[in-house]
Amino acid sequence: MTELCREHGVTQATYDRWRSKYGGTDVSDAQELNRLLDENRGLKQLVADLSLDNQILKVVIGKKGCRPPSSAGRWSKRTKRRKAASG
Repeated sequence: MTELCREHGVTQATYDRWRSKYGGTDVSDAQELNRLLDENRGLKQLVADLSLDNQILKVVIGKKGCRPPSSAGRWSKRTKRRKAASG
């Protein structure tokens, strides 16, 4: 086995680590593991992107002092104007 590792440029320690990790798995199991690892990598990237977007929005809102409009205050002023005009 040492000769085979040397031919492929793999150290014995790396071979032993791979053997302990993948020794009892079938090819289909290894393919499924790789697919899940790829999916997990993509999901982690998505979470990182969304977290960055969230932080940027918090900074922008904080600097502009944006607040959601108070609809109760606006409606009450309009109602008062209508009553005054009709009245």
